[in-house]
Amino acid sequence: MTTFYKNTFLIFFCVVPLYFSQIDLNLENKFRLATGFEQVNQLEKAEQLYRELVNIQPWNTSYFDALNKVLIKQKKYDSSVSLIANRLSDSPNDITLYGMLGSTYYMSDQIELAHESWEKGIKTNPTLYVVYRVIANYALENRAFEKAIEILTLGKSISAEKEMFSLDLANIYTASMQYKKATEEYCDLLRLKPEQIGVVKSRIVSYINRQGASEEILQVIRNYINKFEEPLFLELISYCYSLVGNYDAALSYIIKYESQTKGVGTHIFTLAQELYRNRQFKSASNAFDYFIRNFRDSPLLSVAKISHAKTLESSLDQKNEVLNVDWKTFPKQYKFNKDDYISLIKVYQSLAKEFHYNSISIEATYRMAEIYMNRIYDYQKADSLFSLIIDSGTFTNYAVLANIGKGKITIKKNQLTEAFHFFNQALLNDKRDPTNISECNFFLAKINFWQGKFFEAKNYFNESLKNLATDFTNDAIEYSVIINSIKKDSLNLHRYALADLFMFQNKLQEASIKLKTLAENDNLFLLNEFAKIKLAEILISNDDFFKAADLLENLSEDKNMAIFRDKSTFLLGLVYQFGIFDSQKASLFYQKVLEKFDNSLYFDMARELLNGIITKNGNK
Repeated sequence: MTTFYKNTFLIFFCVVPLYFSQIDLNLENKFRLATGFEQVNQLEKAEQLYRELVNIQPWNTSYFDALNKVLIKQKKYDSSVSLIANRLSDSPNDITLYGMLGSTYYMSDQIELAHESWEKGIKTNPTLYVVYRVIANYALENRAFEKAIEILTLGKSISAEKEMFSLDLANIYTASMQYKKATEEYCDLLRLKPEQIGVVKSRIVSYINRQGASEEILQVIRNYINKFEEPLFLELISYCYSLVGNYDAALSYIIKYESQTKGVGTHIFTLAQELYRNRQFKSASNAFDYFIRNFRDSPLLSVAKISHAKTLESSLDQKNEVLNVDWKTFPKQYKFNKDDYISLIKVYQSLAKEFHYNSISIEATYRMAEIYMNRIYDYQKADSLFSLIIDSGTFTNYAVLANIGKGKITIKKNQLTEAFHFFNQALLNDKRDPTNISECNFFLAKINFWQGKFFEAKNYFNESLKNLATDFTNDAIEYSVIINSIKKDSLNLHRYALADLFMFQNKLQEASIKLKTLAENDNLFLLNEFAKIKLAEILISNDDFFKAADLLENLSEDKNMAIFRDKSTFLLGLVYQFGIFDSQKASLFYQKVLEKFDNSLYFDMARELLNGIITKNGNK
């Protein structure tokens, strides 16, 4: 090859790719320009450019789709029909073109032509199930639900992959509020694919609480139970009854399911646990009781027995919740029915004896100690049981909890040095969890605070604040602010600390005397306001709700003391909700927290309580 031809050859292979690259670049620039015109609503200019692009590259689907889209935006439906029809003449088996053509007809109110186009699309390959789903999607995009249902039903009838069509149909029926038909599709799906039970449950839960849906759902499943006698539907209806709050029916059906499948009680046990978590203690107790009586050889028997006892305990506590003490910062030592709790202790004693050599015994012992400490107020017996746990369950988290329990008891006895030891022991135990660590550091900080060791207290409060997801966060921040702001006035800070110790020891009268001295001294910057907040909490503890509300309203409106406004407003909500029983006014204060204090530590709690009131009143 001569030098001339070699050079020509090289020029050709270098210049030609560059030439075509330049063309592609120009087209892309033009496409971007057209898109820009479309975005600023200069649709005719966009259309002109898109047409030029389609003429240059008629095979480019991006250019074609963009042109059709801009025609639709201008309501040039005839132009869209012509564009798509011309392309169909070259690609008569392209189902997407039939889908697009049908959409254009549908948008121009030519419904019959739309249906005809979609049906022609299906006929391009009527044995392929994907065709039905593609065309149905075009119908759905135009909210032609009935046509989409017709297409998918036809596809389901000829396809071996019926489960996909059932899911699609169920979604459409749900969207169009045809809950009966949606549930029938899900039940059909389960007959084909029982392993889809989890998917079906997640779909049903999304619409079962809509108006009129639950009865239709339950009736459909009952029909399938009667018609096909397949145990899986017993599990499904049990789940649905649980969702709508009919727990007795849920338990009845899950018992039938276990019987028909010759199960080992696992589903009954799981339901019992779920009911317990949802505070349905009576139903949970019945479920655990049935499991214990009928599955004596189950490896879950010991857990079921301790869970049953805890359910009885929670049910007993629930009966006493009419006293509304849990929301108070310093609840009184209310006189619960001692005989009821003694009977419960005997149940735990029996379990501790029956399962003497495993963790159930330790847990049962801990539950007894908690009852003695927080319900019967027999601190001596509680302390003795906590000591037993520390000795026998050293390598369990119950030893950590027992040390914390002993620490609280010794504080009430005013034995602060001993209390410090117990919290420190809990903190050193390898079985502690993050919440235990925060609680121990919080109480170690408070002990130092009560003893006037403010620098040490501040360090422990900082340690407690390393985990902000605990119940001690707000209080730890509050104490840190007190120490940082008032550390120079050690005399009055000591007075406040002593009042705080009295409050923990439930010596509310002694605490009030100390706090009033501080609250009435207007020269005490910040400490004066802290004392008022504590006095309001004591008034709440003494059920003097209207006086507490007056004090809190003054604090919440004091713009000079912004640090207390969110807490005062939140406490007002609690007082009106649980003390005065005025939910409407409580809602106003929770709403005020959300509107004015979006960075408040009380924001999430206020939102949760407000949502609870709205839900209870049926407005949500």
